[in-house]
Amino acid sequence: MSTKIVYPIGILLGCIHALLVKYTYSKVPEPYMDEIFHINQTQAYCNGEYQYWNPMITTPPALYLLTPKFLCFGHERFINSFIFPFLFIGLYKLRRRFCYFTTQSSSILTALSLSLLPVLFDTSILYYTDLLSTTAITWGFAILNPHVSVIFFAIA
Repeated sequence: MSTKIVYPIGILLGCIHALLVKYTYSKVPEPYMDEIFHINQTQAYCNGEYQYWNPMITTPPALYLLTPKFLCFGHERFINSFIFPFLFIGLYKLRRRFCYFTTQSSSILTALSLSLLPVLFDTSILYYTDLLSTTAITWGFAILNPHVSVIFFAIA
């Protein structure tokens, strides 16, 4: 089995994730729980107000900086649909790096089951920082080059 199958699976997961985010917006259109803080911070950054920081936020600003302007103001949750395929592919690469004796299908299933862990997947439907942090840490360990790994760890 070619490793090229991993990328279409990741893209498919991202599309399914986007459909779930769209459904969530139809049921919960307003920011929910801690999303209020994260979305307000992102909107401030989208407006160029980089000096503003909400003291209720305890996470680094990577997600706010990476959210493109076209997703600000009502579509912030969709950023996780772009990140989700990278989590799946990163988990696959991590599994292959440290468990090179496993089959490709086993690595795909492991990456899929870890990507869909309820605590992570459920929060990824909302605009929370968990998915980006987990993805960055995963890629930090999956990448062989230590200089590139440091960049991913800094994002996390």
